[in-house]
Amino acid sequence: MGLTFIATSKSADAPDIEPGLYDARFDGVAVKFITGGQYGDGDRFEWSFTLLDDEGAVMYDEGEPIEVTGLTSTSTNVLSKTKPRAVRYLQALMTPSEYGAFVAGEGVDEKALLRRTVQVEVAIKDSGWPAVANVLAARKARPAKRTPDPKYDIPAEA
Repeated sequence: MGLTFIATSKSADAPDIEPGLYDARFDGVAVKFITGGQYGDGDRFEWSFTLLDDEGAVMYDEGEPIEVTGLTSTSTNVLSKTKPRAVRYLQALMTPSEYGAFVAGEGVDEKALLRRTVQVEVAIKDSGWPAVANVLAARKARPAKRTPDPKYDIPAEA
């Protein structure tokens, strides 16, 4: 018997993820040409991140890492009246001294930023797929989770 083809009517399923703020690993940025859209035809930066759990491990959905992307303009004008989103993303990825050098005109190599941890705000598009709505600097370390000690901890009254 030969190969059997079966028609499908849907693309891959979107990852099962809720909108919200997540730790994420920066995986890179690419230039992508967009036709149409809010700002017309042109190049955009497509920023890629992999979501991390509270312990810093990669989050998975059906055995695949959960990856999210977001588009920004290619503007890196640090003197703009409203800071371009690409500049805000870069600032979140850089140390204060790196960002200061960037603002002063020094270039930054994308490779130096790869695998850095930031926080991403994830939104769910009408299509059901997650997208990056914002990128923030990495959060400060969380305090260690404390296991209750029955010898010292008094249970709450029900």
